[in-house]
Amino acid sequence: MSDITAVPARVLATDACTSLVAKLVAQHGPVMFHQSGGCCDGSAPMCYPQGEFLLGDHDVQLGEIAGAPFYMTRAQFEYWKHTQLIIDICGTPATQVGPVDDLKVNMPVAAPVEVDA
Repeated sequence: MSDITAVPARVLATDACTSLVAKLVAQHGPVMFHQSGGCCDGSAPMCYPQGEFLLGDHDVQLGEIAGAPFYMTRAQFEYWKHTQLIIDICGTPATQVGPVDDLKVNMPVAAPVEVDA
């Protein structure tokens, strides 16, 4: 019997995404993700070496992608708190997703799925 009171994971990643994160960690050490509320590239999850992006009281951790913590601002979380984010990668258009050296990949947030908070 399943536990119907369990809250679904707030952030998931495709196999392609988790594979890429594993490669990043192997090359650069631990990484983290931050989903800002900006526009354009700022709307995509940004990848940073773990500890390089300064977190504050205004950030919340939604979960992890392949062991890498995934954060979002508290204000943005208020808009997205009833959703489940699915993170994927795509090759074009290639954009810088963070200051991790030469990483050029777009990590779009797939269509959010409603979840109960």
